[in-house]
Amino acid sequence: MRVNATSVFAAAFGALERASARAGTDGSEDALEALEAVCACAAEAAADVDGRVIRAKMERTIEVVMGCGRVVSERSPKSMRHVARLLASCAAAAATTKGESGGETSEKHGKRAFQATLNLSIDGRPKVRKAAVHALGDVVRRVRGDAARAAAYGEMTAAFARKIGEAPERAAAEMQKARGAAGAKDARARATAAATEALYMLGAMKVLLPELAEPACGACADACAGLLDLDEPLLTQHATEALLALANSPTMDDDDGSDGVSADTIVGLMAPIAAVANANLNTAPTMVISLARLLSRAQCKLHAIDAQASAKALPTTFHSLVKLFASPHEGVATEVAEALISLVRSCIDSGMVQEGIKAIASARAAGESAPSKP
Repeated sequence: MRVNATSVFAAAFGALERASARAGTDGSEDALEALEAVCACAAEAAADVDGRVIRAKMERTIEVVMGCGRVVSERSPKSMRHVARLLASCAAAAATTKGESGGETSEKHGKRAFQATLNLSIDGRPKVRKAAVHALGDVVRRVRGDAARAAAYGEMTAAFARKIGEAPERAAAEMQKARGAAGAKDARARATAAATEALYMLGAMKVLLPELAEPACGACADACAGLLDLDEPLLTQHATEALLALANSPTMDDDDGSDGVSADTIVGLMAPIAAVANANLNTAPTMVISLARLLSRAQCKLHAIDAQASAKALPTTFHSLVKLFASPHEGVATEVAEALISLVRSCIDSGMVQEGIKAIASARAAGESAPSKP
């Protein structure tokens, strides 16, 4: 028999189904080792095969993968990273469906696989999270040229980010209302779990934000920004890093039908960033340094997306950064100076200089010492 990607895929998934069933009933070390090996092979086979092959047997493939995931999660957790790759391959295959028979069924199961992969991105096991996040990024990139699928998966990602991002604040409020030692203990445990999942979600956003198109990108960015000012330094740090990944990402072109982040999203982030930096000016210099860098990079990103919107926002950004010189910490002043230099080099052109000169001349003619501040 001729060996090709399709036959390898069929053989690997047949072996995966048998290995999952054996490990589920046997549970011996040999059975679990065999399951891990077969799971890894199936993940490679699914990544190599044409998406049409997966779509042809999508429902059965998803059932096998989900069944494998249940067994692996209970008996061989280290193999969950392979399950994440399998789920992502199914989601990506469904995403390429265009006018094929059975497309709606394939799409339904593709969404199921994508949601399962999202859930794994906040799993307690680092290797599982890493594999899931990598797989999600791959799926989002692969669907970028398919507007309908990109919108569907983007909406799912945004809903996930909102749900996880809003949980810490709710949990903190519940903890304040808790009564009794037992109630306080339970509320504290829920708050810790919510904050931990939010940290994991932010880790995923560091990869996904630069890949997402609007409106999902804006919704996910807002979810990250909402975690900046919860008085939880670790959440603030990781939210800053996630937004910095977006600000530092290359500006997308329109060749693949995706515009990436919008100017409105970037503008909407600037005020919260500046507010949190000012609130921590005297108490958290490291945080302020990171936020000053983020504010500067966001302004530069805005300039790359929409120069006109950048020109309107630039004075406010300058004044927000200048206020940070009030910090008693030398490191903050150094970072602010570098941020201002970056803005001058990246966001100011000769036309803006001429407008500034005219504004100064007009102010002096009116008897004022300088143009009014924004």
